[in-house]
Amino acid sequence: MSDQDTTAVREAEQLARQGSFDAALSRLEAGGDELATNQAALYIKAVCQRSQNNRSDALETLKTLLSVNPDHVRSYQEIGHIHVAAKNADKAIQGYTEAVRRDPAMLSSWRPLVTLYRMVGDAENQRMAEQRVIELEILPEPLVAVKSALNQNNLQSADQICRSFLKTNKQHVEALRLLAEIADRAKIIDDAEFILESAVTFEPEHMGAQFDLANILLKRQKFEAADKVTDELGQKYPDNLEFKLLRGATKLGVGDTNGAISIYQDLVRQKHNLKNTYLLLGHAQKTAGNLPAAIAAYQNLYQLNPAYGDAFWSLANTKTYRFSEDEISQMSQYVDRNSTSEIDKVHLHFALGKAYEDGADFDEAFSHYQRGNAINHGLLKNQMPDIRKRAERQKSICTAELFIQRQDVGHPANDPIFIVGL
Repeated sequence: MSDQDTTAVREAEQLARQGSFDAALSRLEAGGDELATNQAALYIKAVCQRSQNNRSDALETLKTLLSVNPDHVRSYQEIGHIHVAAKNADKAIQGYTEAVRRDPAMLSSWRPLVTLYRMVGDAENQRMAEQRVIELEILPEPLVAVKSALNQNNLQSADQICRSFLKTNKQHVEALRLLAEIADRAKIIDDAEFILESAVTFEPEHMGAQFDLANILLKRQKFEAADKVTDELGQKYPDNLEFKLLRGATKLGVGDTNGAISIYQDLVRQKHNLKNTYLLLGHAQKTAGNLPAAIAAYQNLYQLNPAYGDAFWSLANTKTYRFSEDEISQMSQYVDRNSTSEIDKVHLHFALGKAYEDGADFDEAFSHYQRGNAINHGLLKNQMPDIRKRAERQKSICTAELFIQRQDVGHPANDPIFIVGL
């Protein structure tokens, strides 16, 4: 966007904040052609139109904006505002719930949801919305902004706001937890570990900080340290099922596979987070060599969620499983549905590829592998900046000099280190 258009958007926003909606719209109309698809310009335009009671025009503008960016959170909130003004509670609820689904820290959407749920007599969702409002209002305002930035994957903004807050609140544990989350998502997990260790030092009984620390230790493959933290949490909070789920992972890490299986089986009996628990139980059973039990867990998972690609992919990844005609039919039924997530489509295509390969229908197998890889390529495009950064860091460490220094290190066997499988 040109400097001239950037100035036009900034000035239009200032005019809108002052209530000069006609002037704001005129300023946008006087801008360049790029403003017709600029997200900030379209959002300001919709706000002005709604403020002038031009609700149908505002909805059309938001439709254009969402075609540019389907995850523009404030557009959904604005849709909620428009339908509140039109006294359409159901559509207002739809707008606000789409906003908080994408950004659970959107306090300005949770508050009207409390009122709307009360109006329509939805007591359960009203209580849930009230609880979210309480949780967010307890937090200092800058930390709500950090959460919102994180939810919208704006790590730079989240980091700046969080560090600014910590300058005057150095031992604020919730702020430290958020800073650790930022570091974790930026793939700087050694920093995340240090930050969380500091948080636990400041507040040794803070269960959230302990839980986060155990997760990071697990990511860093410091299994014994993670297992120690989860054991302590398990003793203090034996009824907390999320802590128990994490404890299963640390048991696997320290090699206590049977202990992990026992934990996951208990969680299945309690019907806790079955989508995740069945998958982890299947992986643990496979690790223990209990292939029939692993297969049963994966099958329970796809029966629970017929479009869950990882259930089928995990079956394919046993290397020996052969899909039935009914299973192939189920995968084929869900692989092209709009409601099926992109990552589920990837896993379904790969599982179908394995199924057709086993049936010697190689053309169909290659077709599914190709389609799965095409979708996966699109998903990886968004991760390429991070992947490049990690590759550059590895190159800076793994230099020719490093390998020369370590040329006599290792085992003399000629066995391959990596085996390429399915």
